[in-house]
Amino acid sequence: MRTVGRRTPHTRRGDRAVVIGAGHNGLTAACYLARAGMDVTVLEASPRIGGMTSSYAALPEFPEHLLSAASIDAVYWRASTVHSELDLDNHGLRFVEHDPAWAWLDESGRSLIFQRDVRKTIDDIARFSRRDAERYAEFVPAARRALDIQDLYGTGASNKVGASMLRAAFRGIRNSATRDLLGSALTRSGTEVIEALFESPEMRGAFAAMGNILGSITIDGSGIAALATAPLHKYGVGRAVGGMQAIPDALTRCLASHSGRVLVNSEVDCIVVNNRRVTGVRLSNQEFIAADVVVSSVAPQITGSLLRDADVDESAILRRAPANALNIGCFKVDMALGGMLSLPRHQRSDGIDMRKPTMMFGSFEQVIEAERHSREGRFPIDPPWWATILSATDPTQAPEGQDVLYLYAPSPVHPVTPWIAQREQAASVLVDAVAGVIDGIAEHELGRVVETPEDLETRLKAPNGCIYHVDQIVTRLGPMRPGLGWGSGDKQVKGLFLGGAGSHPSGGVSGIPGQIAARSVLADPR
Repeated sequence: MRTVGRRTPHTRRGDRAVVIGAGHNGLTAACYLARAGMDVTVLEASPRIGGMTSSYAALPEFPEHLLSAASIDAVYWRASTVHSELDLDNHGLRFVEHDPAWAWLDESGRSLIFQRDVRKTIDDIARFSRRDAERYAEFVPAARRALDIQDLYGTGASNKVGASMLRAAFRGIRNSATRDLLGSALTRSGTEVIEALFESPEMRGAFAAMGNILGSITIDGSGIAALATAPLHKYGVGRAVGGMQAIPDALTRCLASHSGRVLVNSEVDCIVVNNRRVTGVRLSNQEFIAADVVVSSVAPQITGSLLRDADVDESAILRRAPANALNIGCFKVDMALGGMLSLPRHQRSDGIDMRKPTMMFGSFEQVIEAERHSREGRFPIDPPWWATILSATDPTQAPEGQDVLYLYAPSPVHPVTPWIAQREQAASVLVDAVAGVIDGIAEHELGRVVETPEDLETRLKAPNGCIYHVDQIVTRLGPMRPGLGWGSGDKQVKGLFLGGAGSHPSGGVSGIPGQIAARSVLADPR
């Protein structure tokens, strides 16, 4: 069979493919393979599809309130060609523009708004610091060029560099501002880069909060957090209508249109390998499903454990891939509200509806202190937080006149005091902190779902509750993601391809890891 490039679909009609995991990456890979004529079966261990992109009635007594499993926005979706190539419009997927996207709030009632429009963002920054506004105006073009390089590299195999990527890299490296920014982002800590860029507590607090989503902002290489607003200005932020579940649902309809199938409640017990070639998978009920190709979109650590009987020494590299290795994880509370929330102390004179942006609260120092507490195994006393009234932008996620609220704070993965003894207390600390800014929480609360990093690991099979599967650090990017020798193709085990958040290019909702895995399968001459 001929080897094909990205623009020419390859047909492996009749070949059998098994995809492990029905998250959006697994379903993306499955759609491409089924479209090329392969016989595709997606195996999902849980009762529902979607993984970290699922949203559902987690409180059964309030079935119209859609709560989110992990992700809430598709920040990187528009960086990929998945939507257009799979014709997901035709399968019912719709997005609403989430703009303004983010708002950093302080205790005095002021807010700093980050919008897709760079000029509007600069004007808002200038209300706090003219110097920071000027620096941001200089920073955005450099960050954009850095993002262009990242995007061109990230949409292809990690071991291949195309001509367009080389041209973008040359343009970026030739520009001193981009060169300096990339150098700092890849070698210095987030705190160092943020302090060097900005002087105002507002900008420092906002960028610290953005970086905190990725994990530590104090270790070398975490300066990449400084690029957080680049995709906002380049692509904007889309919010799936009907919740994030709309993405896997549309992909499943696409898969079905190409005769593919999804089996839920189908946990894979092991990947069966003979002479370092995949022959299929065995389920927990001992059923064997033969396959010419296996694409694993689950966490690499789990994939490694599924190879335990395969006599593949390199699988240990997968099992050891770092996930929230510094003990910093996500603590989240999802709430169903019987009325509408408001921010009376943070109203603006420019007419921006403050219910709509994703809110960040916490100073630069507060974020650093929360990281220190988490690394020490303590839930932060005064946690910085993120909050999103999802129904403000997409009213389909709650009944008319009611809301759903998503809350997040950094926390220890494994606290000194076990979670079972403090999860409700930690939730109260977070909810009370948010209630000091957002009115109506206590008055309208119908119910809540509290999840610690340990809960996320149990429910989503995400090691240590790591929403990226593998830590987003410099030593785990490109061909080193998820680990040495596993960065691209099926070099270690013939017919086994990795295509989840722990694979190149990284986590986030883009579908690109699944797309790359499928392209690698279809380009394989076998």
